[in-house]
Amino acid sequence: MAFHFRLQTVLKVRQRERDLQQQSVARARACHAKCVADRELIASDRTIVMDELRRFNEGETWTLDQVLHRQRHAEQLGQALELAEVTVVESSSQLQNSLERLVIANQSVQALERLAERQFAEYQDFQAKSAARE
Repeated sequence: MAFHFRLQTVLKVRQRERDLQQQSVARARACHAKCVADRELIASDRTIVMDELRRFNEGETWTLDQVLHRQRHAEQLGQALELAEVTVVESSSQLQNSLERLVIANQSVQALERLAERQFAEYQDFQAKSAARE
């Protein structure tokens, strides 16, 4: 008689859920990394525009249209940077939630695996005692 873990089907389902959560975490990490990269790009662009405006204040001669255009562009980049910050915070929260769900799924699998190991050890003890009686 071979050992059969009664909750094997449940274990397989939980393992599948854990695998899905691992994929979810990978997607959340990639999304978060993209959001951070986008924010850094916007911040870099804004820094360049602000440096150009500082140079104007130091005495470079620009037309009024150039100055107004740069100021509007700096304002737009400032607004985009604020939105990017919000997006980074949201993606960070989503990543954290995904990691928490992964931990829970992993704990569920580990608990079932420990139960299977314990039942298998009990089965082996039972088989050894049965063999000793015969």
